[in-house]
Amino acid sequence: MFDRVTCFALSLLACIAAADETTRLPAHQIVIQEAVGGLPPEIAPVFASNIEQLQRSVTEPADNWPKVKNLRYRNRWHNVDADLNADRNHPDTRQDAARAFPRDKTAAQHLYRKVGRHRGGFLPWAVAECYQNLVDAFEAKDHDAILSWAGYLAHFAADAADPFRCSVGSVTQASAPLTFGHDRSPHPRARDHSASRRWSGGLVARRAWDYASRIELTPDHREPPIDPLHAAFAEVHDALAVLDAITDADRDIMKHLGIVDRATFNAHREDYYRALHDRCADLVTARLRAGARLAANLIGGAWRTAGHPTATEILARADTARAERGAPGALTLVGSKGSVIFHKRDCPFTARIAVENLVRFTSARDARTHGRRPCKHCRPD
Repeated sequence: MFDRVTCFALSLLACIAAADETTRLPAHQIVIQEAVGGLPPEIAPVFASNIEQLQRSVTEPADNWPKVKNLRYRNRWHNVDADLNADRNHPDTRQDAARAFPRDKTAAQHLYRKVGRHRGGFLPWAVAECYQNLVDAFEAKDHDAILSWAGYLAHFAADAADPFRCSVGSVTQASAPLTFGHDRSPHPRARDHSASRRWSGGLVARRAWDYASRIELTPDHREPPIDPLHAAFAEVHDALAVLDAITDADRDIMKHLGIVDRATFNAHREDYYRALHDRCADLVTARLRAGARLAANLIGGAWRTAGHPTATEILARADTARAERGAPGALTLVGSKGSVIFHKRDCPFTARIAVENLVRFTSARDARTHGRRPCKHCRPD
């Protein structure tokens, strides 16, 4: 097995250090890391030996999918307006609205159109689709596809455990948590921009090691098949149950510190996050644990549905495939004849390169000499 603490420290710090302010997803990275600890021991080695590749996969739906033309529509996968029909003035109606929310995707689309919301969100169905693709990857014993779809599945499991991803809005406009404006202020994806960002980005990023150290999943040995759509909706309901506690804490701390705009927030930023941690640490840990458990249950369920392929079979097939692509060495850099990008051999994008188009480089300098530039996903230089 592997040293979970050491593995987490190295992989999380490496991933966070390599990312910029708008693309770090510390909560998602914690979820996939901790989910590995909850996998059946028969399959865990496939993931434990590829933590860095999993960390890249778990951020890809947010970082790279929006840049790919035929994947841009999937920005609707990250949320669901499950409490759409709740009374904004009575947050206690949120759970009733969520329970009445359609389980059929087409019906949900009709509901969104009926109330004039054309974007809505399809998070539970994204979980179900990723789950089925992971089942297919396990059945094919496709190592790279398994790591990719497991990472994607964990991404949306983390979204389902995030209360802000599951709600159309928490409170009335008059008492809404402070959101910093767009004019001459940081990008709306910046961590301090809104209550959602302050919760899932700013706070978790500052306390990532603390929260991760509190999560200890045990391997799941359950055999009954899992219903991914039902599991996703169940997690959405649990997430919504704590939304008001978070937004209340955000508003109370802002009021106590006298924060009314970006300037006053900047002056009290550290005090704010310290107070938010003191008040919400248990909630953060519980939500991260829930996301990790959902991801572990779904990955394990996909593996069982696919017939329990062994880790030895999957890893052996991966070695064979890499050798066929001419990338047997750990330091081999590769590219395609039709592209100016070069990659690490284990970058998920290399799986898309046909064998006849594969070219190899001995070093980043060698690749640059041939007019190539490094992949922004795997950062081979």
